[in-house]
Amino acid sequence: MESDTTTIKLTGDLSISDAADLKSKFLLLLQEYNTINIDMSGLEDFDAAIIQILFATCIQAKKEKKNIEFKGSVVQPVRRKMFLSGLIDSMELTDEAVLQQFTRKIRVAT
Repeated sequence: MESDTTTIKLTGDLSISDAADLKSKFLLLLQEYNTINIDMSGLEDFDAAIIQILFATCIQAKKEKKNIEFKGSVVQPVRRKMFLSGLIDSMELTDEAVLQQFTRKIRVAT
C-alpha cells in the first residue's frame, strides 16, 4: 500500500561511487510513496553522476505520476556545481530560490 510522503536526506560528498545505491533507494521509495522530499541540507558536494540520478528519479516519478520535491539549505560547493551545470542562474540566490530554479530546470528537462 502506498503512503503519501517521505523524506530522504542527502548527506556528505556524493559521487559516482554512491550513484547505484542512491538510484536503488529512490526507486524503492517511488514504489512506496506518492511524494518524495529530497532534503539537500546535509549535502556537502556532488558530481555529475548524482545530477543524473536526480534527473532519472524525476523522470521515473513523472512516469508514475508521483512527485519529487527538493527542500533544505544548499551549501556553496553544491551551489557552484548547480551554477556550472546551468541548473541555477546565480550563486547569490537564497536557498529557496536555488531549489526553485533547480526544480524548475529538472522538470523542464524531464
